[in-house]
Amino acid sequence: MRMMRAVVRERTTTSKSELGENLASSSSSATETARDKKENDAARVQKATVGREEEEERILNAAIATCPLSREDLGTGTWGLLHTIAAHFPEKPSTVEKVQARRFFDALGDLYPCTVCKEDFRRDIDEHPPDVSSREALSAWVCERHNEVNAKLGKPTLDCALKTLDKRWKNGGARCGGSTPSE
Repeated sequence: MRMMRAVVRERTTTSKSELGENLASSSSSATETARDKKENDAARVQKATVGREEEEERILNAAIATCPLSREDLGTGTWGLLHTIAAHFPEKPSTVEKVQARRFFDALGDLYPCTVCKEDFRRDIDEHPPDVSSREALSAWVCERHNEVNAKLGKPTLDCALKTLDKRWKNGGARCGGSTPSE
């Protein structure tokens, strides 16, 4: 019996010291777990905030994308179209191509969605009719009209040499993987 009590006492002592170690370890783990939880919560809040900001940004961009073009964006896009049409106009256009090109510019002067721009372009067409006799002539005509508008807006003018225009509007030169005829 004495021996049994000694074994029970030994086990109890061992159990108590193990329990103390376990409690200390567990309280340390609890502290670490609480700290980890706070850090994880903070990270989740930050991630949610960033996610919400990204979502708001996406919604804003989608809303802007559905808005009509500003006058500046419309002008930039239109000049790009006009220069590109001129750059790809035939060297020796047929009568039909000449008539269609003239109709296009006349229609643009009548239908352009910016009233001030439309009226100004219409006056330019009346004073300087489009030269649709060749690709070079039409490219120069578009460039001259563009330069007149840029001068009115206080913007820099463009070099209207065909080589320069072709590099920008026809093949893009080396920056676009193309080359100009002389390169």
